[in-house]
Amino acid sequence: MLFAIALAVAACSTDYTPESGNNSDKVTLSFRTSMPLTKAVTGSGDMTLNRFQVFVFDVDGNLEANTNVITSLAQGLPSLDLTPGVKDIWAVGNVPDLFDGYDIETIDDFHDVRTDVLDQVNGQGLFYSASLEKSSVYQDNTVDLAFDHLACKVVIDKIERNFYDPDQALVPMHINKIYLSNVAADCNFACTGNPEGWYNKKGVIDKDDDIVCYMFAYPGFALAQGASYNLSHTFYAFPNPVTNDTYGGNGWTPRRTRLVVECSINGETCYYPITLPNDDKEELARNTVYHISKLTLRRPGTPDPDDPTGTVDPYMDYQFEVIVNDWLGGDSYTETFD
Repeated sequence: MLFAIALAVAACSTDYTPESGNNSDKVTLSFRTSMPLTKAVTGSGDMTLNRFQVFVFDVDGNLEANTNVITSLAQGLPSLDLTPGVKDIWAVGNVPDLFDGYDIETIDDFHDVRTDVLDQVNGQGLFYSASLEKSSVYQDNTVDLAFDHLACKVVIDKIERNFYDPDQALVPMHINKIYLSNVAADCNFACTGNPEGWYNKKGVIDKDDDIVCYMFAYPGFALAQGASYNLSHTFYAFPNPVTNDTYGGNGWTPRRTRLVVECSINGETCYYPITLPNDDKEELARNTVYHISKLTLRRPGTPDPDDPTGTVDPYMDYQFEVIVNDWLGGDSYTETFD
């Protein structure tokens, strides 16, 4: 019996590598990304990686090592010397050095760091994160960092007017603004938890928020019957975990994000709010594109930018469907306000 116990202990000891050890126990882990590093932001910059930083936490959740901010791979892949064991590996992209403003000693500290959606307007491009959780690190190796956007993207390509009522079709109409409402102001790099703040609550544009170009467009376009507005617009928002929606109201409760098209019909303001996504069981997800290839206006919109149930004419209503795709592609679709 004692001999059997000794054999069992020996077998277990060969499978276990302790987290702590001397420097001779270290292994080297290198980090590779398929996204090329560049210092130039071209176009919208929403597929540009300008910098990244890697954090490695041990099995107890303590920060074991981290890289500096990497802005070039000209000198080879960045690497860290680590004690063998199970690790949680996280990387952030296009984010300033986190140690400039945060005291990160544990993985909980890392997840407590929340970034504001407005912070992405820094010339560095949209924010990314990548994770390799519960990774076994027992020998020198190179790992790939699969970065995903923290944000989602909303694209609208075309707005056309095709009113049913011939009398309404003769009334002058303008597209004043296109913007996002009920936008989650912040999230952590895992995109977990609830937002701590919101922008453009209930579709009411704050003067301070009005300067955020990637959340607003100002067509100022006269839209005649049978005509269309063909300039594509792209907007960015942080993920929104709300699925149980609230419309309008006097107070504020967290609610779902909407794309709002503000128009004026014969000088009277009306709105076409599109809730994203349309499926009330789904959250507004990170790294996802909501692409509207054509929005058809068939009747006057609602007088409330946050309530799609009311309209300028109480006998007119509309319906629509939203389909989602990942960031790299997928089918576009048509919206029709009937």
